[in-house]
Amino acid sequence: SLNDGSVQFRLIIDAREYFFPVGVILKALVDTSDREIYEKIMQGRKDNVFWSDCVEVMLKDETSNRLHTKSDTLKLIGSKFRQILGNFGCAETMLDLELGEFFVKSFILVHLNDNEDKFDLLVYMVQKLLAFATNECSEESGDIFSNQDIMTSGQIYGYVVRELLRGSWVRIITTLKKELKFSKTKANITSNFSENIKKTLNRNLELGQFLTSFLTTGNIPAFVKIELMQRSGCTMEVDRINYLRLGSLFRSIHRGSFFQESRISGVRKLLPEV
Repeated sequence: SLNDGSVQFRLIIDAREYFFPVGVILKALVDTSDREIYEKIMQGRKDNVFWSDCVEVMLKDETSNRLHTKSDTLKLIGSKFRQILGNFGCAETMLDLELGEFFVKSFILVHLNDNEDKFDLLVYMVQKLLAFATNECSEESGDIFSNQDIMTSGQIYGYVVRELLRGSWVRIITTLKKELKFSKTKANITSNFSENIKKTLNRNLELGQFLTSFLTTGNIPAFVKIELMQRSGCTMEVDRINYLRLGSLFRSIHRGSFFQESRISGVRKLLPEV
């Protein structure tokens, strides 16, 4: 924040944005103290007043300040996201600590497996953000190599299928819970439960029409909560003008409709790291 110097960690879950104080995420990754976090971020810049003030503001955050151990932080995260994590297969009987560990593993820097590596990368990100705020480095372009992520057609298709199945599973579980809740007697549950299960499954597992529509139009269904830069233009129509053009369509990398609609006057090309 340019107003108070605080640093926030932005996370997208089910197409919703969440902002966490960075101090909370750092304490959820490893058992560490405020002093260790301060010294880790301030490496080589102990005389920089701006950096020192920003790190102090980050560590004095109201939420981060009352968390002293890793387990306390994980319990807080697990209690806040219990309902949301239920949509990702977490049982209601799981403890807050277990939910917090699942949250860190599934949503925080998922390309890294070790929490120590996640901690070091997050510290580096904070350092780079503070360096940018003090004009020590320039702004990164969206065309640098580290910002490129190539997805094959099979990965995108599998991603859509997975989210369709997960969405159907959530709707099925929600419907069955309502049936059990509003069934007044055990006799009602016994007589109607199997019939309600069949109706619920038939209504929520008809995925073929959605996948056919996706392949035909290239548009991801509106109810599929997927974190991609675009929800349309995911497929291309094959032009069989000649064999060379036909083969090139299967070998080329399509940048998507997002870049076709963006109004950029500069030349589009890959750039080196800043």
